Amino acid sequence: MHTRRAFIGLLGAAGFALLLPRAEQTDSYSLFLSNVRRRVCRIVRQEGRGIHRMEIGPPVDGLRQCRLWLVTGPSLLDRTVFVWDEPWHV
Repeated sequence: MHTRRAFIGLLGAAGFALLLPRAEQTDSYSLFLSNVRRRVCRIVRQEGRGIHRMEIGPPVDGLRQCRLWLVTGPSLLDRTVFVWDEPWHV
Protein backbone atom coordinates (compact mmCIF):
# COMPACT_ATOMS: atom_id res chain seq x y z
CA MET A 1 0.00 0.00 0.00
CA HIS A 2 1.46 3.34 -1.07
CA THR A 3 0.32 5.26 2.02
CA ARG A 4 1.83 2.65 4.34
CA ARG A 5 5.19 2.97 2.57
CA ALA A 6 5.05 6.74 2.84
CA PHE A 7 4.19 6.48 6.55
CA ILE A 8 7.08 4.08 7.20
CA GLY A 9 9.41 6.46 5.36
CA LEU A 10 8.11 9.31 7.50
CA LEU A 11 8.78 7.32 10.67
CA GLY A 12 12.33 6.59 9.46
CA ALA A 13 12.91 10.27 8.79
CA ALA A 14 11.48 11.19 12.20
CA GLY A 15 13.78 8.65 13.86
CA PHE A 16 16.76 10.11 12.06
CA ALA A 17 15.70 13.61 13.07
CA LEU A 18 15.80 12.53 16.72
CA LEU A 19 19.52 11.81 16.32
CA LEU A 20 20.25 15.36 15.20
CA PRO A 21 21.00 18.07 17.78
CA ARG A 22 17.83 19.82 18.85
CA ALA A 23 17.23 23.48 18.18
CA GLU A 24 15.36 25.60 20.69
CA GLN A 25 11.65 24.77 20.45
CA THR A 26 9.78 28.01 20.92
CA ASP A 27 7.13 27.36 18.27
CA SER A 28 3.85 26.20 19.83
CA TYR A 29 3.13 23.78 16.96
CA SER A 30 6.56 22.13 17.36
CA LEU A 31 5.88 21.74 21.06
CA PHE A 32 2.45 20.25 20.31
CA LEU A 33 3.92 17.74 17.84
CA SER A 34 6.65 16.81 20.31
CA ASN A 35 4.05 16.03 22.97
CA VAL A 36 1.97 13.98 20.53
CA ARG A 37 5.05 12.06 19.33
CA ARG A 38 6.05 11.28 22.92
CA ARG A 39 2.59 9.93 23.76
CA VAL A 40 2.35 7.87 20.54
CA CYS A 41 5.76 6.31 21.20
CA ARG A 42 4.71 5.44 24.77
CA ILE A 43 1.47 3.80 23.58
CA VAL A 44 3.22 1.81 20.84
CA ARG A 45 5.88 0.57 23.28
CA GLN A 46 3.27 -0.42 25.88
CA GLU A 47 1.07 -2.26 23.41
CA GLY A 48 3.89 -3.81 21.38
CA ARG A 49 2.08 -3.27 18.06
CA GLY A 50 2.48 -0.98 15.07
CA ILE A 51 0.48 2.06 14.04
CA HIS A 52 -2.32 1.50 11.54
CA ARG A 53 -3.66 5.07 11.30
CA MET A 54 -3.55 8.41 13.10
CA GLU A 55 -5.67 11.55 12.90
CA ILE A 56 -5.33 14.95 14.57
CA GLY A 57 -8.48 17.04 14.66
CA PRO A 58 -8.75 20.82 14.36
CA PRO A 59 -8.28 22.99 17.47
CA VAL A 60 -11.42 23.38 19.61
CA ASP A 61 -11.29 25.39 22.86
CA GLY A 62 -7.51 25.09 23.10
CA LEU A 63 -7.46 21.30 22.56
CA ARG A 64 -6.90 19.08 19.54
CA GLN A 65 -8.35 15.58 19.55
CA CYS A 66 -5.82 12.91 18.59
CA ARG A 67 -6.96 9.47 17.44
CA LEU A 68 -4.57 6.55 17.06
CA TRP A 69 -5.41 3.13 15.60
CA LEU A 70 -3.01 0.24 16.19
CA VAL A 71 -2.58 -2.91 14.14
CA THR A 72 -4.92 -5.63 15.39
CA GLY A 73 -3.22 -7.95 17.87
CA PRO A 74 -3.59 -11.72 18.26
CA SER A 75 -6.35 -11.34 20.86
CA LEU A 76 -9.76 -9.83 20.19
CA LEU A 77 -9.53 -8.19 23.62
CA ASP A 78 -6.57 -6.01 22.58
CA ARG A 79 -7.36 -2.32 22.50
CA THR A 80 -6.91 -0.91 18.99
CA VAL A 81 -8.16 2.70 19.26
CA PHE A 82 -6.72 5.40 21.53
CA VAL A 83 -8.29 8.88 21.74
CA TRP A 84 -7.05 11.83 23.78
CA ASP A 85 -7.17 15.63 23.82
CA GLU A 86 -3.81 17.35 23.50
CA PRO A 87 -3.47 21.00 24.62
CA TRP A 88 -2.96 23.40 21.74
CA HIS A 89 -2.14 27.07 22.28
CA VAL A 90 -2.11 29.37 19.28
